[in-house]
Order: sequence, then C-alpha cells, then structure tokens
Amino acid sequence: MTSHNLIAPSAITRILALLFVLFTTTQAAHAAPKKSFAEELDALGANFSEYMNQQDFVAVLNLFDTQQLASSVSDQLELTGKFRKDFETGMLQSLNSPQWLRNFLQQDTPTFISKGARKIDGKYRAIVRIDYETGGHNFLELLCKRNQAGELKIVDFFIATTGQNVVATLVDTSALLLKQQSGVVAKLIAAYQGEENLQQKIKQINELRSQGKFAEAHNILQSLPDSVRDSEIIVSMSIMLSSNISDELYRADLNRLAKLYGDKPRFSFMLIDHYFYEEDFTNALKATGIMQKRYGTDAALLNLQGRLLHLDGKGKKGNKALEAAIKAEPYTIDAYWSLMEFYAADKQFQLAVDTMSRMESQFDYTFSIEDFDTSDPTMAALVNSDAFKQKVGTP
Repeated sequence: MTSHNLIAPSAITRILALLFVLFTTTQAAHAAPKKSFAEELDALGANFSEYMNQQDFVAVLNLFDTQQLASSVSDQLELTGKFRKDFETGMLQSLNSPQWLRNFLQQDTPTFISKGARKIDGKYRAIVRIDYETGGHNFLELLCKRNQAGELKIVDFFIATTGQNVVATLVDTSALLLKQQSGVVAKLIAAYQGEENLQQKIKQINELRSQGKFAEAHNILQSLPDSVRDSEIIVSMSIMLSSNISDELYRADLNRLAKLYGDKPRFSFMLIDHYFYEEDFTNALKATGIMQKRYGTDAALLNLQGRLLHLDGKGKKGNKALEAAIKAEPYTIDAYWSLMEFYAADKQFQLAVDTMSRMESQFDYTFSIEDFDTSDPTMAALVNSDAFKQKVGTP
C-alpha cells in the first residue's frame, strides 16, 4: 500500500465480522418526554457504539431482535413449516453467539462513533462510523423496527464496504446451501449445468475462508464459470479474499467491480480505493461526494475529500475541506495531520509548523523529531526547515 492509501484493504474483510451485530436501547424506569423516532435512533446508535467500544458483547447481543432478522431471511427464502423452524433455530445459534465479536476485535481495535439518525432511501437509519487503528473507515446503517412490546430494535443493517444489507447477504449465502431459488447465487447455480460441482466449490471457499486460507479460497473462486464470477455476490466475495492476499489481486478485483457495477451508487465507498489506485481523482471525488450526501458532515469523509483534492492539484479546495473536517470533529487527528503533510509538501513549512502547534494544543502533546519519518522526502524536508528547527530543534 502507498503512504497515501485512503482506505485500508483489510478493512473490507474485517467489517464482514459485523454480519451479526446485535443491540437495542434501554429504557428508563421513570416517565420521560416522548422522543421522536429520529431521536430514538440517535440514542440507539450511541448505545451501540458505546457497547462495542467497551467490548460488552453480552449487552450488544441482548439488545437486538435476532428473531426478526432470522424471520426476514426465511421470508425471502420462502421457507415454511418444520424446515423453516429448524433453519431459524440454526441461524439464531450464530446470531446470538458473541464469539464472532471476540474474533473480530482480536484482529484490530476499531472505534465505533455514532453519527446520529439520517433519512436514507425514504427511511430513517442510525449511522455508525467505524475507525480502524491501522487506518481506514467504514459505515453501518442500522435499520430498526418496533417489536410487539413497542421497543425499537435493529432488524437489518447496511455495510458500506460491501454495498449490501446483511439480510440480503444471508439470503444469498443461505440460498446456495439450501438450494433455494430466491437468492442470487442459487439462481446462478440453477442456470449452470454443473450445479452440484458449483455448490461444492462455494462450500469449499467458505470453509477455507473461515480457516484463514484466503489464497486457496481465491484460487477456487477463479475457477468458477465467468457467468458466476461476474455476479455481484461473487465479485464481492473475491474482493474480500484478495484484500487478505496481495495488493495486486485486490486491485484486479476492484477493477472488475468497477467495470461490472461501477455505476451503482451503493458500491461508491467500496470503489474509492480503486479510483485512488488508478489516479482517477475525478471519480474518487464523485464517489466521496455520494457518501457525503448519504451521511452528511463527517470528518473522515471530509479528510478523504481534502486529500483527494490535493492529489488532484486543487490545494486550496483541499485545505478548505480539511479545515471543515477539523471543525466538524476537533478531536479527530487525521485531518490535522493531512493538513500538516500537504503544507510540508508545498514547502509551506511555517504553516505546517503552525498546524503542529494546533495539534499540540488540541491533544495536549509535544512533538519531537522522532515523531517524523525522515525516510519520507516530504517529512525530511519539514524536519530540516528553519521553521521546524526553531520549534522542535535540530535533527
């Protein structure tokens, strides 16, 4: 990955663990003013973020309507009778287990940030941003309904880095294993003469992926017929695998996604990496703009926009976006660092040092020479500038 990579490839795979996130809100015992639906969603998103940050998996799992989620999958698969009951029982065993959360948090230490309620596609959703310790971001859109007791519960959620709702993903993967015809993969199987062989290959891929054998799984996936490999769900699966193998494979799979489904807005976030690699900053900015329209003022997206504008030769607009990111979330360091970096790249060393001073004041920190990677020509030039020496000292 380059030093300017905007979204860590591994973020796409890491976020798959969130297929079974569960939570609800708690209610006070005393009477309180009635909240609007948007206000309830806002509170729900805040609770979810707090529980995830505390790694309180029991609290998360106890706050989710898993039965409704499982029922939605069964409905779309058109399951009935005892088979439906058995299917939902098996699914609930996975949905109600916190083990996937523990595994997910062993891979990285993400921070969950509630972004309030937004009206998307005609319905209010609670928005949560995920910031990864190793870099990169993701967004969740939590879709909620009231249960019979009138409690607001999550019944589905959309993951920005997959471009799909969880229920839809579970329908497609379950359809494959159950040989139902309502899912995308199952329809592909029905249209393919080697149905049994194809189903077995998909099962092998899933097993290898669960064992961390990503390269082996990717090799099997590449042997599938073109008509299958070009489907949305298989292209997405390929990206999930290749992001854990190499940049070369990851870029190739992103390129396929762009060619096949690049016109679909729901894949905008997923494709920002692709446009960045291709130095197609026009489309990268367009994709970022789609996400900003969807999620509103957000420091992470403004930071992406600012960096892309700089890389596109529009430094003044880039600085404006970075300052907007700082204003939106003063305690998020990324935009400060981006601003300092681009001032240094433009040899505006005093402005870079002034930005350092802003960071020191905001984050109660004192910079030293050791904080800068002088193997990077931009940082080396900054460290050797008169403005830097006057503030920090001589290397």
